[in-house]
Amino acid sequence: MEPYFLLLIFVIVLILFQDIYGGVRLSFFGKKYDIIPFITYVVFLLFYSLRDNIGYDYGMYCQIIEKGYADDVYASKGEYISAGLLDIANYFNDPHLYFFLTAAISLACIIYACYKYIKIDSGLGWGMLVFLSLPLGLIYTLATQRQFVAIGFMMLSIGYLQQRKIFKFTGITFLATMAHISTCFCWFLYVIQSKFINKKMLVLLGAAGIVVISQLVSIIAFFFPFYMVYIEQATGSSIGGVTQFILYGLIFLVSLGLYYFVKEKQIYDFFLKNYTFGFFLMAMLFPFDANISFRLGGFALLNAIFLIPMWVTAFSGISKIIFKIALIAALSFVYYYGLITTVDDFYLPYKTFL
Repeated sequence: MEPYFLLLIFVIVLILFQDIYGGVRLSFFGKKYDIIPFITYVVFLLFYSLRDNIGYDYGMYCQIIEKGYADDVYASKGEYISAGLLDIANYFNDPHLYFFLTAAISLACIIYACYKYIKIDSGLGWGMLVFLSLPLGLIYTLATQRQFVAIGFMMLSIGYLQQRKIFKFTGITFLATMAHISTCFCWFLYVIQSKFINKKMLVLLGAAGIVVISQLVSIIAFFFPFYMVYIEQATGSSIGGVTQFILYGLIFLVSLGLYYFVKEKQIYDFFLKNYTFGFFLMAMLFPFDANISFRLGGFALLNAIFLIPMWVTAFSGISKIIFKIALIAALSFVYYYGLITTVDDFYLPYKTFL
């Protein structure tokens, strides 16, 4: 597990460094840039792209690249970006190229979003720590490469969603669907962020959505027939699913509890509404199938990357220091627990092709 621990230590050091020094600015072409995001990008990119046979879907993608049928599997349902990246790897006869390209695109978007949209001094470090710890973060994206790219695109869309720029937000959402079709649900975030919809209304809508469960098979079969394979294989149980549900529920409850204490309430409210949508979408689908619930609610739930770092602004003085230490310890434990509870040897030990 050493590489995983080294990545965790890097992120914790990053938080401390940003808290103390802020950043490291160097001059390029007459302008000064903070190189900390670039260093973070390189470290994570190496971790993702040098791995070999890490992640549940790794073998499947290798087989698709080897056989060269990405267009039949993915382009046929509109995932042209994913098919294109797989075709590039097929052309060069190197599956590792595909994993490098997906990581290069996705991590650039995620790190940029954390650096730009988390409005605290060590926002990048905290954002990446949450990304490591959440099951939908590092563990999930090491497996689901197509959705990893889609998540990256949607991270870029956060600014346009905040500014209510519907055409730019819709355009990036459309790009994301060309990486993974399930991202089309993210367009509803534009509606959720309407000034006419508040958190209480979201809760009521989420509760009412339970009624939809009775018709869920028909809805998925009509709109997303390619997910019927998961339904047909479903056994009614999902390893780790309940634990994940509890985790996202705790994040939801803590976020609500700290609402009146955090600073920058307008920004906090924005991310909380996104997360609330994801939580109730997941909750509606979870009794039916955990795998689908996490896939469709995934990006909205990943707003926790922006939400959790803002918890620290609810405290001051010595209590803020204590809370930061406790939060780092809690997130580190969740990260460790997620790794040791994965099935078989899909993640441990970490392997490279070098």
